[in-house]
Amino acid sequence: MARNLMPCLGERAVLLDGDELREVLDAARCGFDRESRQRLAFTYARMARMLALQGFTVVVATISLFHDLHAWNREHLPGYLEVWLDVPEEERRRRDPKGLYAAAANGQVRDMACERMVEVPREPHLTLRFGEHADVGACARTVLELLDLSDMTESPGGRDAPPGTASGAGGA
Repeated sequence: MARNLMPCLGERAVLLDGDELREVLDAARCGFDRESRQRLAFTYARMARMLALQGFTVVVATISLFHDLHAWNREHLPGYLEVWLDVPEEERRRRDPKGLYAAAANGQVRDMACERMVEVPREPHLTLRFGEHADVGACARTVLELLDLSDMTESPGGRDAPPGTASGAGGA
């Protein structure tokens, strides 16, 4: 979905994709346990802040399901927009594009975060539930409508921020 948003966000939009960031930061050897994932998520958030403060619109496409990270993002990222992609575990296992669920089931990936470790966002600006939207394009249009229609100074977190300078995406 994040890639569908990018052409609509202008020339100063940057996509930080979790898989690509793992590769760029040479973090591919990091585990998928909670501590490793949380450490990387905070690295991504600090990178998003750095870019947003330089005037870029930043879309962060990661699975970053940590309440303390969401709180940090609300406090430190200008124009933060939290989008929760609510996809049931069965569907994620069925898709499994990187083969992580299969590898974990076979013991090849140790300490992979599982459903019981997920901290569902408490107050996302937008929740997109699996099956309620026709396709990825429809989800992207919903996000764009929120960006166009909302005043981000009225975020659920209650903080004042300039609209549209950074967008956070979390979900599964």
